[in-house]
Amino acid sequence: MKIKNYLLLLLLAGLLSGQNSSLAFSGLGERVRAFDPASAAIGNSQYFSGRANAVGLTALSSLWMSPLSRIYASTSFGFVNSKALPAQQNQYFRNLSFIFPVGQQKAMSIGLQPATRADFYIHESLGSNPNVQFGDQYFTSITKYHAVGGLSELYAGYAAKVAENISLGAQWTWSFGNLFQYDTLLTYSVTTDPLSGEVVYGNFASNVSTLQRTHRFHGQTLALEGRIRAHKNEFVFSAMVQPHLTVTTTHRFGSIGAAPEDKHTSGFSLRSLGAGYSRVLGNLQGITLELHRVENENIPSRLAIFQTLSGTSNSINLGYYKVFNNPRLSNWNTLNTRGGVFLTQLNKPAGTYYDFGITLGIGIDYIKSKNAVDLALIFGQRSSEFEEFSGEKYASLILGFTAGEMWFMKRKRK
Repeated sequence: MKIKNYLLLLLLAGLLSGQNSSLAFSGLGERVRAFDPASAAIGNSQYFSGRANAVGLTALSSLWMSPLSRIYASTSFGFVNSKALPAQQNQYFRNLSFIFPVGQQKAMSIGLQPATRADFYIHESLGSNPNVQFGDQYFTSITKYHAVGGLSELYAGYAAKVAENISLGAQWTWSFGNLFQYDTLLTYSVTTDPLSGEVVYGNFASNVSTLQRTHRFHGQTLALEGRIRAHKNEFVFSAMVQPHLTVTTTHRFGSIGAAPEDKHTSGFSLRSLGAGYSRVLGNLQGITLELHRVENENIPSRLAIFQTLSGTSNSINLGYYKVFNNPRLSNWNTLNTRGGVFLTQLNKPAGTYYDFGITLGIGIDYIKSKNAVDLALIFGQRSSEFEEFSGEKYASLILGFTAGEMWFMKRKRK
């Protein structure tokens, strides 16, 4: 199958809707990470890929390390299970990008990827709320919560080798998107069957009221990354800042009509910090260690889902990779095997929660190492402030394709 067919399948798969985990019930939705399965398989890392040429899609300072022009696409499929709720599925289109050289040991990238996603429908059960008495009659109510949408990102990056052992990378990102929230209140009369003694609920459809909130986002972020190589050791440092994020919210109350727009623009803020270390063991294997901190959304809590921000996270990521070269003349050139573990601490007003996971992965470079197929598996368990999601277990499969060619390079005439 040609690469254009692969890309078409991934794009179509990215349009499918799916249920989210409990992480989608706060902030602007669940943060979509792990765009590159080559890095995700190494302990859900960001700076290293476990590939012979060391290029990693999420490692900004490494993009120059290949002279090829590359088209990259990835998608993922996931499953979430918890004690009180049935198994849920989710599917994300992770990334579509184009990386190309712009000079000797210099490269640029452009791409599109999701940043946050929410797609859930919560229906309170009858009897979960207390009854209210009006005269001789009793009434109760339930609420249906529905949210869909999130932030997307269009980005442009630049990477270059600035000294013998020093590389730098930068990426400017435009954030945009919509988040739609619907809260529907239904009122029921409450009576008791005189024969059976069972509670009977009668639905008053005319008393249904719906609050619809639409959030429109517009903002930018700037990410900077530096890489230092010293013999078999490699050190990476990164930071991301957000000059501003504008959220425009409209409210519509059923048949009453729309309220005035609520517009909020956040100020300059630090979004994340990270550091990584890699040690080459021999020529074809290595270990990696990364530390990351991601800050809370820089928005008022009234604009977040259920008026709760996502929280500040701190993570440690450990990984191992080994590369097997094919000694024979064949279509495939290297086999990349990867594994790792990670632990994330999530700090929220309601408490501190943890996410622990194990990662495995494999990748094949083929046809003169110009093309690649990578696969990562992530298995984890996290705690949650929501009782229904206590002991939440999840699994994700991330699949990525890379197609490369010698474009935009000056060729010497014979």
